[in-house]
Amino acid sequence: MGSALADDMASQHQVIDARLARASALLDDGDDGAAAREANAMAAALRHHIRLEETHLFPAYAATPAATPGLVATMHAQHAELEVLIAAFTDALAAGARGKALTAKAALHAALGAHDDEEEALCAALDAALGPAGLTQLVAALRG
Repeated sequence: MGSALADDMASQHQVIDARLARASALLDDGDDGAAAREANAMAAALRHHIRLEETHLFPAYAATPAATPGLVATMHAQHAELEVLIAAFTDALAAGARGKALTAKAALHAALGAHDDEEEALCAALDAALGPAGLTQLVAALRG
């Protein structure tokens, strides 16, 4: 991505993606308990990421002259979908429903890919609008 903001968000994506991949591999290996634990860790990381977007990125973007309601509305809808898919995946693993878990995992993976595209647009808009000082403040808030 490029900027400190984009790099921070990409770093979070790497953690989420790695945990999802590990959960999937563990599920494939038949280690349902470990897969469930890894999926729960992925869910926590993804929910944290969503909260950061909702509480920091969206308000910062809304305050810029370039803000369009469509981008944030799309991302809000994606967050709601991600929450449903997280629950479907972790609940299926907890119940030992392997088929449902695999289906939910595939849907979650696809939804994350679509969301990443929107997030890249959001980060690019923030990079352009905030300038170095504004980006430094925003990244500091994200790192809390």
